[in-house]
Amino acid sequence: MRAKLPINPKRRARPSLTNWLGQYLAPATSAHVQVRLRGNILHVLCETPHPLVQVSALTRLVAVLLDPTEGEAVTQAYPQVYQLYIYSRQKGSKQPDWAAPIYLNRLERHQAQLQLKTHDSAEIEAVQGLLRTAANHTPVSPAWTKNSTTAALVLSQLSLARRGDPTAISWYLSEVLSALDVGVWVSIRAVSGPVGPAQNTKAQSASLSHDVATPAPEQSRLWVFCEAAYSPDPMLIAEPVTERLRQLELSQFKDAVIVVQVQGESTPDWSLRIDLTPPAEMLAEWGRWGDEQAIVRLLAQELAPQSAQVTVERKDSTLHLVVTSLSAGPIPDETTITAAISTTLERLAPQGLQRAMVYGQPEAALTPTWVKCLNLPALEHENLATAPSALAQQRDWPALQFLLTRLLNPDLEVQLATGGLRVQLIERADLLHVMVDGPVCPRRQYVVPTVVKQVKAIAPNRIEGIRIYGRRAGQARLELRHRFPDPRSPGS
Repeated sequence: MRAKLPINPKRRARPSLTNWLGQYLAPATSAHVQVRLRGNILHVLCETPHPLVQVSALTRLVAVLLDPTEGEAVTQAYPQVYQLYIYSRQKGSKQPDWAAPIYLNRLERHQAQLQLKTHDSAEIEAVQGLLRTAANHTPVSPAWTKNSTTAALVLSQLSLARRGDPTAISWYLSEVLSALDVGVWVSIRAVSGPVGPAQNTKAQSASLSHDVATPAPEQSRLWVFCEAAYSPDPMLIAEPVTERLRQLELSQFKDAVIVVQVQGESTPDWSLRIDLTPPAEMLAEWGRWGDEQAIVRLLAQELAPQSAQVTVERKDSTLHLVVTSLSAGPIPDETTITAAISTTLERLAPQGLQRAMVYGQPEAALTPTWVKCLNLPALEHENLATAPSALAQQRDWPALQFLLTRLLNPDLEVQLATGGLRVQLIERADLLHVMVDGPVCPRRQYVVPTVVKQVKAIAPNRIEGIRIYGRRAGQARLELRHRFPDPRSPGS
């Protein structure tokens, strides 16, 4: 695969660019301007004999950047730049008097913000509070919330990024990558294939509804092209970029591919595929398999409006749910709580779970105030009654795939944040081939004993051996190969 990046790392600023910037930041002064490119951010330091008024300087610069004839001076010198970061300090001083970002794709908003003569403190706090909770708690740099002039702009950028705007996504990723001196450019291409997590289990394919199957719609793939003067360690880029992209919950994309290329090279150094399945869809898929952690997370979301929380314990084919109040108040209404729980469990139709016992219990009480028994779909539908482990023993590979996936990803929070380790299975000639991949290459010391122990415990019918492979997602080259039993070890 070849990747052509719209970045020329060896391009240097025109001799007049620093003068051009100084002309608008500090006209009629002997300003000294220096620029430094870090990834997609151009840092501009303007030194002047006297303090520079921030609003006036930024207003002049934003106005000329909006000019169709003059505004391309920066991007002509640095096509990869999405953001300027302006620093102002007096000559002889070591610390800047002020610093402010300018997002080149939001110049009109910058101009509107700068034109405000005064700021109402209540409005500023409202914007900053919204920013702190925006995008389902999507992490943002603490520096972004300090300046009220940029707070609304950052919120707007996050909103654009979550809607799939390539430039806004590039800006969002550059917060991480620019610190590593890595430039980033985002592209979108259509790919065909199923949307969301694979729904290929025997139990779930026998739908309780009578919907007619429709062809899978075409979905887009997000391409993230990165370029650096060196070959960055995949460990430095893979996890932070994966977490950032998944935090945006880009459900409009099938997946994402990161392509990293060294400056001056014609082919990529390495690539990585990222699963963009939203956390809610992942939880729903595991909940259908009867995973207790996923079910309790989904129920917590449903019960939050009633100020209630739930804990779960599974005993055989029964799910025991203890509901308590989030506050010191009384237990929420039985009818409301059981209706919310029943609706969620009916929708999930968890595999192998036939009943749910719901207990409404005060926080410090030893006995519940009320108890409700709910019959689940598995009680009436035979294909849902068998536990995943029993299905796996009967050579139901999707069931075994689920069990191995959850076993290899014990930390639910990490799996939702990064996509975790993905398991793929295929059977050939009485051998079970297990492929494990993830944002970082799976560790042999962890994957091999975990997979072997689980498969041996389940003992799928007519399987004589296991072949285990591991690689970084998106890579063709295998980093891990293991055979069980090993013909060189008679006792294996």
